[in-house]
Amino acid sequence: MRRDAQCRLVKARDRFFEYGEISDEVRADIAVSWQRSVLAGITPEYRVEPRFTVARSEKRLRRAAGPVAAKLLQDIGENRAAMLLLDPDGVVAGMWSKSSAVNRLLDDANVGPGRIFDEQSAGTSGLGTPLETRRPAIVEGAEHVLDHLDPLSAVGAPIIHPTSGTVEGIVDIVSQVGMDVELMYAAVTRAAREIADRLVTGYAAEDRTLMDAFLATERRGPKRAVIALNDRLLIGNSLGNALSLGPLHKQLWAHSRAALETGEDRIEVLQNDASPLIGRVSAADDDSSVGAIVSIDSSGKSSKPPEEIGSFEAMPQEEYGRGSSLLEDAEREVIVRALARVGGNRGLAAELLDISRATLYRKMAKLWI
Repeated sequence: MRRDAQCRLVKARDRFFEYGEISDEVRADIAVSWQRSVLAGITPEYRVEPRFTVARSEKRLRRAAGPVAAKLLQDIGENRAAMLLLDPDGVVAGMWSKSSAVNRLLDDANVGPGRIFDEQSAGTSGLGTPLETRRPAIVEGAEHVLDHLDPLSAVGAPIIHPTSGTVEGIVDIVSQVGMDVELMYAAVTRAAREIADRLVTGYAAEDRTLMDAFLATERRGPKRAVIALNDRLLIGNSLGNALSLGPLHKQLWAHSRAALETGEDRIEVLQNDASPLIGRVSAADDDSSVGAIVSIDSSGKSSKPPEEIGSFEAMPQEEYGRGSSLLEDAEREVIVRALARVGGNRGLAAELLDISRATLYRKMAKLWI
């Protein structure tokens, strides 16, 4: 959008919210959205209250959207834009970005994981408006109701379930004003279709990849305990199952994931009986979220002194299925905000929180982040 067009649009917005006048400068769908915003009490000077809640579809949506986000941002330029995910209740369920400029503007507007950002809360935007209309929406600069969003262009599209026709969420690309919105429109509508397809197919393809990697590892070399795991599954051969690692699933995955992301090929963890669990870890796929393969070293001899070995304890049986406490909810919000500020980079988030990366991984596994 040209600078002079942006200036005319700011004046048109001011006249609309002060006198109710609709200028020819304003596109029809934006004018209708502005009218809905007036009924909701949203004005250009309004500031969104930083309300935080847990997205009911967060884990499912984020898992389906993650690979799509990585490819989309790579295609349009990782340092130029952010991708946001809104759940059907208007809660931001995910954010992917390496653009410090866009991150700063979104942070100033209280846009981030866990925030409520539907049209009733924030007026016309690339998140709330497609949720309201069930159609893709382009919102450039001063077409936003909130004036502190004027430096941004946003293009959002609904994620429509292919069989039920229900809106499963909204995917939104946000950039600074000036980026080609037609390019953004093509990218975001394609991304919405791909995420919808991944929601339908579920984990089938990833589970097959994990199983294939497990079988390939299990068949090689001498017989030893082998397990394959991700955040949902833990499978093993007969020797691996004999270790009864089920209650340690979440913690074991946190250590394995940390090793994969830091480039290590070995995990050494003290179990609750103080005996070391040692294994060689490898990724089941180029996408580390698919899972890890761990070959257990039965010798039990660690190369590290005890104080340098990680530890975990089995979750007590009474903890299974327990709802999160207020303290856990508060801790989760702090971690989610830190991740949002650094575009999801866990290493930088750990530095921001002044904790070790391993501690952050354990907390994320415990809190299902």
